[in-house]
This record gives sequence, structure tokens and C-alpha cells, in this order.
Amino acid sequence: MAITADPGPPSTAPAPPAPAPPREALRTWGRFVARRPRRVLTAALVAVVAFAALTPVFLARVLGIGYDTPGSESARATAAVEQALGAQEAVLLVLSSTERTSTDPTFTRAMDAALAVVRANDGVVDVPPADLAGRVSPDGRVEYRTVLLSGDAGDRQKTAKELKHDLEELDASPLGGPDIEIGLSGESPFFVDLLHSEEEGLAMAEAIGLPLAMLILFLTLGSILAAGLPVLTGLAGAVVALGVLGAASFWTEFDIFAENGVVMLGIAVGIDYALLIVRRYREERTRAGAEIALATTMATAGRTVVFSGLTVMVALLPMALLDVPTLSKYALAGLLGVAGSVAMALILLPALLAVMGDRALTVRLKRMRERGFEAGGASDRWDRLARWVMKWPAAVLTVGTCVLICAAAPLIDVKQGIDLNVRAYEDEPSVRTLTTLSSAFPGITLGRVEVAVAGDRDAAATAERILAEDSRLTGVAVQELDAESFLVTGNLTVPDDSKAAEDVVKTARTRLDAELGSAADADVGGTTARSIDYADKVLDKTPPIVIATLALCFLLLLVMLRSPVLALKAVIMNLLSIAAAMGLTVWVFQEGNGESLLDFSSPGYLQAWLPLTLFVILFGLSMDYEVFLVTRIREEYLRTGSNTEAIAAGLAKTGGVITSAALIMIAIFGAFMICPAPEIKQLGFGLAAAVLIDATIMRACLVPAFMKLAGGANWWCPRWLDRILPRLEHGEAPTSPALEMSSPLQAGRQRDRAL
Repeated sequence: MAITADPGPPSTAPAPPAPAPPREALRTWGRFVARRPRRVLTAALVAVVAFAALTPVFLARVLGIGYDTPGSESARATAAVEQALGAQEAVLLVLSSTERTSTDPTFTRAMDAALAVVRANDGVVDVPPADLAGRVSPDGRVEYRTVLLSGDAGDRQKTAKELKHDLEELDASPLGGPDIEIGLSGESPFFVDLLHSEEEGLAMAEAIGLPLAMLILFLTLGSILAAGLPVLTGLAGAVVALGVLGAASFWTEFDIFAENGVVMLGIAVGIDYALLIVRRYREERTRAGAEIALATTMATAGRTVVFSGLTVMVALLPMALLDVPTLSKYALAGLLGVAGSVAMALILLPALLAVMGDRALTVRLKRMRERGFEAGGASDRWDRLARWVMKWPAAVLTVGTCVLICAAAPLIDVKQGIDLNVRAYEDEPSVRTLTTLSSAFPGITLGRVEVAVAGDRDAAATAERILAEDSRLTGVAVQELDAESFLVTGNLTVPDDSKAAEDVVKTARTRLDAELGSAADADVGGTTARSIDYADKVLDKTPPIVIATLALCFLLLLVMLRSPVLALKAVIMNLLSIAAAMGLTVWVFQEGNGESLLDFSSPGYLQAWLPLTLFVILFGLSMDYEVFLVTRIREEYLRTGSNTEAIAAGLAKTGGVITSAALIMIAIFGAFMICPAPEIKQLGFGLAAAVLIDATIMRACLVPAFMKLAGGANWWCPRWLDRILPRLEHGEAPTSPALEMSSPLQAGRQRDRAL
């Protein structure tokens, strides 16, 4: 078989001397890897091992999700209390017994030992006297003491984790007695337990999702060896990202949400990118030797991977710059996960393909061999579907759009809030302790409203009166911090993540502003206030982030596709697909239509961060498939000149890849619905639903229907715009006069007119 270099698409202009465009740079890289595969493989493995060494650092420092919002009213109230008292949070140390009372010597010794452990921790500011911040139940079997913690959310969670560990050791010792239970409850202890539960859920999701992905890859590629390459690539990309986060954790803190970002995004897109490259290499290997095949694969599928990764990262970038730590660090982690996956798909994977040779390409499934899978991978079924869609494009576009609009309809009534999900973690120690407290002290909650007053005693008295007049608050008290500042507190009698608690805070803020005016400053804080400020900040920042994401992705697609019509079509269709997925998420989780099936209890709203997070991730992933499909259609158009033939060939050659990639993402995202945390269920469901819609209704029906109706407008670009757009490869613009008159384009357009 004669091996000739791939001439690439028609070109009428000589290549500029420098810099080399991405296609040629990747072609050169592919040749280099083919000639020195073991050297590249060794370097890639050394890098992965180095990053793997930093991964435990990140996992050891990861925190539970916190809802602090810098610069908010609740943050100012917390800072005022911290400055005056050195404490930011009150948690409860609880001792209970089924047989002994608080006056029993064994019970007393256990309480004294527990208090000694608590006071020995550097993160504990104070343990107020029992008569001021303690209480014994009427039957004497439950006693609690208040413990004041210092530091930011991360410091408090670290302290809570240390205290829980030390108290568990004490509880297991003979000192406490076999019938005495020692527990710690409060916001930070709960977040520590939430972290533990979500880490277990992540491990379980990976244990289910990865084998399912492996099965799908085997059925797609036809051999175990080939199926293992994408999984290895995705895991390597995630390890790289986690290693980078491990190094960054020496300077900043990350929560479990960031780990979710790497696992959910990095592994999923890494497997998809590797699948695309393996399929294209197998196709190219039927036409050329290993070196040319790998070079062409890098210049085509590798280029697609680069731009697919860029679209996802560009979509995540605006949220990564948001001044809300939980969301910005999630976006940063997801961005790193995608970047790591792209790097491994371009470095580790081609080296593995070159070292393993054709062993990785052999199809073991007889059914796939009979279909001629090894001879190129195009699917007759997808070709027939594309031609059927293009036979009735207007009808398909209308029906498909109506279906998506109906699915998106529940989004009109979307509600947002912060659900701490205490009821979902009833088996966790902090929640069991809270249950014990609630049984012994009916009406007790851990929620507290804190008002930091900067003013005179009259202002403090006004704040005290306002809180005391709300029947949902008890134990209203005033504490003098210094001569001109006071802390007014009240204990909530309703759950602190309920709408009633939100109303308490909002009412207090409104009345304080109205009655104090400019005479004094009164900042309302506490757990509920932090949740409200967090939700409000996310809501305020959503419009600019959405606009920035849309604009950046449109510009990137415009540069890549050199078609205003296709770039605008991608943005509009992706918005429709995302709206449909989010509408289904509202219907299932906000309206509670999936409670029994997915094992959750709906609070009547979605988590405040979910709509924005879903939009950003889904927009990037939707663009991912857009790039997969349209770049191949464009490649076929430049080769044949026929819009109709290009759409059919592009869908035939990518339909199987996109379907398999979508099934892999659905398996990975869907596995997260088994996590106990309802917010992770919501995220996993929304992502899986969007990918399913995107790979079926959108890519298989609406995109080919639209492109058929658009005809030559798909490939039109104004000359002034064509001149100013950066060129990513030689001869890429079909708007140049010479290329317009080239024989492939003329012949193709004649075939289109005939069809």
C-alpha cells in the first residue's frame, strides 16, 4: 500500500512562514510522537506520577461546602463579632445517656473530660459557663454546652473535624461509660459530615460510572484494549487536575464541590476526547501507515479536541472569575479537569497508540467486523437518518423545537434557595446529635439570627425589640462588645434553611433599616443570613456571566468555523437544549415528581447555585458536540463542495462517536444521582438529561435540518469579517474567490441543486 501524505483541504494561498497554524503544528506533533513514542510516553507517565503525588494533598485539605459571601451584610456581621469576641460560630457539645443523669458522677466525669478536650484545641475561643450557655433536659439525661469557634469557614471546619475525632476517641474509652454518648452539632460539624458523605457518594458514583463507560467503549470500539485507552486517558487527566489543585491548596482552600468538578467534567470529557481520537486513528490507519495516520489524526481529531476543550474552558471562565468562592473554585477545578484531559489526549494517548501498534485497533466483536467497522467507521444508519431529516427539514425543525420548548416550560416557575439537606443525612453523627437535642429540648434549632449594631444603647434596644417581636425567635439577648457596638441575638424556632427562617431575616433587615435609618448600622448575620446573601449574590451575577459565556463561545466558534450563521445557530440551539434540560430538572426536583424514584425530599426549590452552574457546564458540553459534528461536516464540505453530502457524511462519520460519547457522559453523570446529597442528584440529573437531549434531538435532528435549510449560508462569511478573523489553518476560508470557483465546490453545488 502506497503511503502518501494527506494534502488537506484545497488552498489557493501559500502558507505563512510563521507561526504554524494549529492543524500543521498538530500534524508535526503527531509525526514526532510516531517516531519517538517511548520517549513521549515516559515523559507523560513521569508527569502523571508527579501530579499523582500531589493528589492526596488536595484530598486531605478538601472541605465541606460553605456559603460565605465576601462583602455581604452577613459577612460584615460575622467580621464584627469575630473582631470583638474572637469567635465566628457557636457549636454545641452534647452528652446524653439512656440510664444516667447529669448529676451522676460518671456523667459528670465524661462532661469534664469532653470539655478538657474541647478547650485544648487552638481553634476554640471559649466555652462559656454552663449557666450562660448550657442547659440540662428536664429528665436530666441530656446536657449541652456552647463552644465558640474562631476563623473562617475552612478554619472552623478543620477545628470541628479535629474535635469530632478527639471526642470519638473519648467516647470509645472507658471514661465515658458504655451508655454515654458524646456528640458535636452545629454548622461546621454538619459540613464535616456532609463532606464525608459526599466523598463516599463520589467513590460509589465512580465505581458505577466507570465500569459502565468501559462497557460502552467496548461495544463502540470492539475490543477491551481499545476501550481501556479512553478510560486511562480520562483518569490521567483528572489526576493532573487534582495534582494542580493539591499544589494550589497550600495557598487557598477548596471544598468538595471543586472535587466534583474534576471528577464529573474531567473524566467525562477526557474519555470522550480519547474516543474521538482512537476512532479517527483507526479510520486513518486503513489509508496510510502508522506515522502518517497518527499525524493526520492529530491534525483532524486532535484539532477538534483542542477546540472542543477550549469551548468548555471558555464557557467555564466567566464563572471562574466570580467572587463567590464555592462557584469560582468549582469552575476553576472543572477548567483544570478539561485542560488535563486535553493534554493527556494529545500527549499520553498518541504515545500509547504508537507503542501498542495495531493491537489497540483490532475489532474483536464479529458483528462489528461484519459491518465493515474496521474500514472507516462510517454508519449507514446515521447516513440514512441524516438524509431522511434533510428530506423534511422544516417539519423536523418545527417539531423538535416544540418538544424542547415544552420540556423547558417548567423553567418559567423556577425557585431558588439554600437547602442544607439535614434530613438527607439522618445517619451522620452531627444530625443524630441534633435529633437527640430536638427530642430533649422541643423547638431547639442550631439556627441563630445575629445583629451586629454599630451605635449607641438605644440602637441596640431597638434591634432587641424588633427581634423580640418576631414569634419565630426565642431567647433574644443583647451583648455589649465595646462602647459603641453591640451584638443582639435570637434563636430560631424554625429550621434555618426554611422559607420561614428566610422571612425572619428579611423582615428584620427591612425593619432595622426603616427604624434605625442613618442613626446606626445594623448588619444581620447567621446561617440563614449567609444563605440569603449567597443566593442573592449568585442571582445578581447570573446575567453578566451568561452574557459573557455566550459572547466568548460565539467568538470562538466564529473563529473556528468562519461562519456567522453556524456560530449563531450553535448559540441559539444550545440555549434551547439547556433550557429543556433545566426545565426537566425543575419538574423533577423542585416540583418533586422524582422523589420516590431518586430518593429525595423536595424543599420546593432548586439550590441557588444550580441554574447558573448547569448553564455554564451545559453550554460548554453542548458546544463540545457542536464542534465534534460541525468540524467534520465542514471538513467534508471543503472536500466535496456539497452541503447535502457534507451533512450526510459528517453525521454518518460522527454519529456513532457522538452517541457513544453521550452514553458515556450519561453513565458518569447519571451515577451521581445515587449520591445522598440532593444537590448532587440535581446536578447529575441535569447534566445527564442535557447530554441525552443534545445527542438525540439536537445533533441527530435539529442541526442537520437547520443546515439543510440554510444551504450555502452555512459557509458564508462577509469578506470584511473574513479578513479580520484569525486564520487557524491554511486555505480554510471558503469565501475566497479562488476557492469559490474550485471544482469540488462547483460540482458539489450542482449536486445540491439536483437534490
